[in-house]
Amino acid sequence: GGDVKPALSEAYFETGKAKFEYRYLTLSGFNPGSNQSALAAECAADQNAFWPLHDRIFEAAETEEQAGVTFDRLLGYATELGLDGDVFTQCMTSPETAERILEIRTAGINQGVQSTPTVIVNGKIMDAPFDVGAIMAEIDRELGEN
Repeated sequence: GGDVKPALSEAYFETGKAKFEYRYLTLSGFNPGSNQSALAAECAADQNAFWPLHDRIFEAAETEEQAGVTFDRLLGYATELGLDGDVFTQCMTSPETAERILEIRTAGINQGVQSTPTVIVNGKIMDAPFDVGAIMAEIDRELGEN
């Protein structure tokens, strides 16, 4: 599944034909690390390091699961990537950041998102989030290029 974004980036996002938005769907209770991870990614975005931290978190979660996404570990990844640790910590513990994550989650649920990953093209939920061809066909259809 990791090859979906690079393929779409080259064809659409880097050329400016389409815009990519990443939204969180945290899994409350079932996976407490998902909320911490979303906070961390949002705080990294504030320091222009969303993708590097996003990728680092996924790498850690794959090998260590919940142990890889504790607050201390997330702060460690942020500082490894050269982020300001104090600013990052302040953002992670801020009620405003928690509220932003909750609003994004609620908006996703209201839009019909039930699982991750979900790929949405101009409001339409795609049946197969890893089917690059189908996603490209839908983007082309929206762009009127079919």
